[in-house]
Amino acid sequence: MRSSSALAFAITFGALLGTTSAFAALVGYSLSPQVKIKDSERIAGFEITLTNGTFRSFNGIPEGWYFRLDNSTHQDQSLIGEISVGAGALYRNQLSNTWICVAPGDLPGAKFTIRGNLEVTTDFEKTRKVLLTQADFVSRPCAPPAPQKSQR
Repeated sequence: MRSSSALAFAITFGALLGTTSAFAALVGYSLSPQVKIKDSERIAGFEITLTNGTFRSFNGIPEGWYFRLDNSTHQDQSLIGEISVGAGALYRNQLSNTWICVAPGDLPGAKFTIRGNLEVTTDFEKTRKVLLTQADFVSRPCAPPAPQKSQR
């Protein structure tokens, strides 16, 4: 009986160690405050593409937006967001409240990259596309996702 308790403890402890190391591999990214948008422009849409990586979480989801996520097993994954109402459009100073957590991939010979574009507007009639390179993203810590309650 005692050995089964020790085995259960060892399995649980091993699972926790595995979970911790998985979170250590996550990298958070937000847009740099230096992204080339004017103070008068609002972000009405974006697309972020990862090469050799996967999206693990999206933090600070703004109200008034909808999203499409392609987190397939292909080399490139994408997250696309668009406003559903004009009031949801974001100003530059709101960017620090929104970030993604990703897990860089381990494909041999493949480099992890993050890139994308923003759709910005001042009047909601015309938009301007701003291309984003890896230099337009800043890394930040990724907190592990909160445990989910069982739905029994």
